[in-house]
Amino acid sequence: MENVNQLLQQDQIGIKPTRFCTCSESELRESKFVKSVSQSTTLVDGRIQVKMPWNGKGPPKQSNYDIAVKRMQSAERSFEMKGCIDVVDEEVKKLVDQAFVIKVPPEHVNHTQAEWYLPLQAVFTPEKTTKVRLVFDSSCKGYDGLSLNDRLEKGPNYINQLPNVLTAWRWDEVAYSGDVRKMFNQIMVHPEDQIYHRFLWRSKLSDTPTVYQWLRLSFGDKPAPDIAANSINTLAKASLSEFPDASKELREHAYVDDIAGSKPTAEKAKRVIDEIDIVLGKGQFQIKTWHSNHEVVDRSNHEQFTDLLGHKWDKRADRFSFKKQEIIGQLNKVSKRNCLAFLAQLWDPLGLVSPIMITFRIDLQELWSAGFSWDEILPPSVQTKWIENVESMNQLLTFEFDRKLKPSNAVGNPEVHGFSDGGEQAFGGVIFLRWELDDGSYRCVAVMVKPFVALLKKKSIPRLELLGCLALSRMYDTCRKALEFVNMKDFKRIFWIDSTTVLSWVRTPPRQFKPFVSSRVAEIQETIGTEGFRYVRSKSNPADGLTRGIEPAELANWLAGPSFLKFPEAQWPEFHEDLILSNSVCQETMKEKKSSFSSNCNKEVNEVNVCLATEEKKENPILCHLMAACSSFSKVRRTLAYILRFTQNARKINMKKGTITAQELQISEKYLFKLCQDSLDLSHFEEKLLPRTDQDGLQRAHGRLEEIRSLSEEMRNPIILPRNHPLVKLLLQHLHDKRRHCGYKSLMHEARKRFWIIGLRSMCKQLTRRCIICRKLRKKPLDQLMGQIPSLRVAAGLPPFSNTAMDMFGPVQIRMNRKTLKEAQTVVLISSFGWRLGEYTTTREELDEKIRHRCSHESLWGGGASGNFVQESISVRRLHH
Repeated sequence: MENVNQLLQQDQIGIKPTRFCTCSESELRESKFVKSVSQSTTLVDGRIQVKMPWNGKGPPKQSNYDIAVKRMQSAERSFEMKGCIDVVDEEVKKLVDQAFVIKVPPEHVNHTQAEWYLPLQAVFTPEKTTKVRLVFDSSCKGYDGLSLNDRLEKGPNYINQLPNVLTAWRWDEVAYSGDVRKMFNQIMVHPEDQIYHRFLWRSKLSDTPTVYQWLRLSFGDKPAPDIAANSINTLAKASLSEFPDASKELREHAYVDDIAGSKPTAEKAKRVIDEIDIVLGKGQFQIKTWHSNHEVVDRSNHEQFTDLLGHKWDKRADRFSFKKQEIIGQLNKVSKRNCLAFLAQLWDPLGLVSPIMITFRIDLQELWSAGFSWDEILPPSVQTKWIENVESMNQLLTFEFDRKLKPSNAVGNPEVHGFSDGGEQAFGGVIFLRWELDDGSYRCVAVMVKPFVALLKKKSIPRLELLGCLALSRMYDTCRKALEFVNMKDFKRIFWIDSTTVLSWVRTPPRQFKPFVSSRVAEIQETIGTEGFRYVRSKSNPADGLTRGIEPAELANWLAGPSFLKFPEAQWPEFHEDLILSNSVCQETMKEKKSSFSSNCNKEVNEVNVCLATEEKKENPILCHLMAACSSFSKVRRTLAYILRFTQNARKINMKKGTITAQELQISEKYLFKLCQDSLDLSHFEEKLLPRTDQDGLQRAHGRLEEIRSLSEEMRNPIILPRNHPLVKLLLQHLHDKRRHCGYKSLMHEARKRFWIIGLRSMCKQLTRRCIICRKLRKKPLDQLMGQIPSLRVAAGLPPFSNTAMDMFGPVQIRMNRKTLKEAQTVVLISSFGWRLGEYTTTREELDEKIRHRCSHESLWGGGASGNFVQESISVRRLHH
C-alpha cells in the first residue's frame, strides 16, 4: 500500500482540483490551528518557540510509561540483532550534546501525572551521508486508544507546491539551492508541552532506562511540517521591509527545508542568498551549503553534483537527471507486487518521462484485470514484457534535462500552449512554453506532463477526451501560479484539442449537460474560460503520445514540442468552425445533454433571415458565487451580510463594526430572496398565487387569509420562491436541520409558515430521501430468519395422522349453566386437526383413546414442557379428588 500511495501522491502533484467543497468543521479546525500557532510563535533568546496546537481532546491525561518500556525493549532486540545498538546510543548522545534533548532527573519523574513517551525507532540508510536517523513514534496509541498525533491539530498546508518551486529554480540564468540544517530541531517547544515529548533509552541492556525529554520540535509530530513552514514565514514577514527579495524567496520558493530559485545575474543571486542567511539567522536557522551553477555564488567547494527535491543536479553542465543510479538490475521474481515496487521507485513530479512510463502503468493495470495475486509468479510471456520494461527504465536514468526554461536570447514573454488527449487506455495533458528568439526562430520547452491510466469501467472516447482536458486545465492553473512567482503575468495562452466534440462542450453552458459532463465543463470554464481553445489534428497533437506511450528514443523530440509551433502563427493548422456543427459531433453532444435542452442538429431547416428581440434571464453572479463557496443557508446569509456591511462602510455611511446583528441578517436574507426571485417565472401561477410586490421588492402570494389578523404577515402573504433553486435547497436543508430531521410533511408545514415554494412537496420528499441521517433513522433492524421445517411435517404418501403432534393445556373451568362446574377438564390440541376436551385421568387412557380414534401412528410428538402427560395426569387427578 505504501507503493500505491506513493504513485497516487505523485500523480496529484500539480493537478489538484481548483473547485472543491469546504467543510465548515475543517475550516474551524484550521482557523483554530492558525490562531493557536500564530499567537504562540515568539522569539525567545533568538530562537522560535511555539506551543503545540492541541485539538478538542487536549493533551494526554495519563502516562504511557509501561507501553514505552515494552516498545524500548522490542527496539533493543532489533538493534542487537542488527549489531547497531552502539550506533543508536551515539546518536542519542549527539542529541544531548546539541541541546536538542535533556536527561530528566529521577526526582522529576512521576508516572502518576500527565506525561507522554515517544517510542524510539531507527532508520538505517548506508547509502546516504546520514547512516542512521532516529525516528520517534508520535502515533503510538495509549491506554485510551489515542496517540499524541490524535490529540494534535493538523493545520492548513503552508508548504508551497513542488512544481512552483521547481519552475522558479529552472527559470533564470543563475540557479541556487540550499537546505536548512536540522530545520525541525531548531524550533523550541514551549516548556508546558515538553513533558509530552519524552522517550526512554539506556546504553546497556542491564541499566535502568533513562528518561529523556525533547526541548525542540520532533519530526514525528503531525503538525511539525506546518509549524516549521509557519516559522520560516514568520521570519520572512518580519523582514519584509528590510529584505523584500529574501522575504519573497522564503515565502514562495521554499519547499519544507529546501530553498531553490534563480536570478538573471550572479550579483543578484549572491545578494539574495546573503539576505536569506541573515533572515534565517534571526531564528537560529542555518543553510548547510549553498549550491549554484555559477562559481561566484556556489559555496560547496566546487562539488559537481548535488541533490535537489528528488533530482540530481549537474551544476557544471547545468542539467538535472533522476536521483537513483539503478532501479532494478533484474527481476528475479516477477510478481505483481515487485512490478508495483519497480514503478514506485522513480520520482518524476514534473512528468518529464511519463510518456514512456504510461505504458508500464497500462501493463500494471492489465495484471490487475487478469486477477493475478500479489505474490503469484507471472506467466513467461508477461515476465518477458516486464524484463523489457526494466531495461527501458534503466535507460531513463541516463537521460539528462536542461535546467533552464528561459533561453538566453529569448525576446519578450513566452506563450503557454497546452495539449490534451484521451484514448481507451489513457488520457492526459502537457504544457509547453514557446519562446521567440532574437534571430526570429522559436523554441518550445515542456514544463509539466501528466498522463493517467483510464479507469477499468469503460467510458466513451469523448468523455475520456474531456478528462484529458480537465487534467490540462488543472495543470494550467498550477503553471499560471508558477509563472506569477517569477513575475510573469502577461502571456498568451492557447489550448489545443483534437476532439471537436469536446471543443463544442467547453464552449457550451454546463447546465445543459448531464452531471458527468456538466461538472467537468464547469471547472474547465472557471479555470480557463471558453476562449483560447483551438483544434489540432491527432497527428500534430503531442498529447496523443500520452494515450499510447512513446519509445525512449523519441522522448527528446517529444519534449521539444510539436513541429508547427516552431513556425510563425500564420503557418499553424487552420481551424474550421463548421467541424463543430458536423452530424457526428451533434450526435455525441445529444447523448450528454439533458432532455430539456434538445438540439436541432439532426433537423433539416430552411435558411430564413429572422430578427428577434429576446430577453434572457441570467443567474445573478453574486448569488452563483455564494452558492459555489458556501455549503449552508446560514453561511450564505452571514457572508452576504458582511458583503453588504462592507459596501455600506465603503460609502462611509453609518459605519458598523463588530459581530453581525440580527437586523443585518434580516436585510441579507431579504436580499437573497430578491436575487433568487430573478429566475422566477410567474406567468403560469398568476391566477393561483396573485403575486404582488411588497415594500422590500419581494414577490408575495395573496389569498383568502388577508382578514385573519391573528396570523403574521409572512403567513398570510408568504414569499414566493422558485422550484429547485440552489438557494431554496439550502433553505429547506436549514429548516430540516432546525426541526431535527423531521419528515417531509413536517418540513412542508415549517416552510409554509413563511414561504410559498413552487413544487415544495417533491423537493421535501427528495431532501428527506437523500438525507443520510434520516436514512439511518428509517432503517429497519434485520429480522431473524425462521428455522427449517421438519421433514415429518411435510411427509407425503402416508395415511393421515401417521405423524402427529399434540399438546395439552389447562385445567380450565367450563360454565355449563349459571353455575360453574367444580370439575375442570383438560383440553387436548391435535396438530393440524382441531381440539377437544380431555376427560381422562391417566396418560395411558388418553393414549388409548387417541389410538382408538386415529389408529396407530408412525410417530407421536408431545410438548417440550417437563413431565407433559405425567404432569397433566397429576393435575387431573387432583381435580377429580
